[in-house]
Amino acid sequence: MSGLFEFECLAERLKNYVESQGLKPETFFILERVLIQGEMPRGDT
Repeated sequence: MSGLFEFECLAERLKNYVESQGLKPETFFILERVLIQGEMPRGDT
């Protein structure tokens, strides 16, 4: 269960989610940055 929150596993799961939902590939990079930094200024999107 602790493996679910390891960064590499979490990032891969996030990427799979974005692909499975048919979202634009750029969505993954936005979500990954928010995961790492905790926020993203509106102008950076």
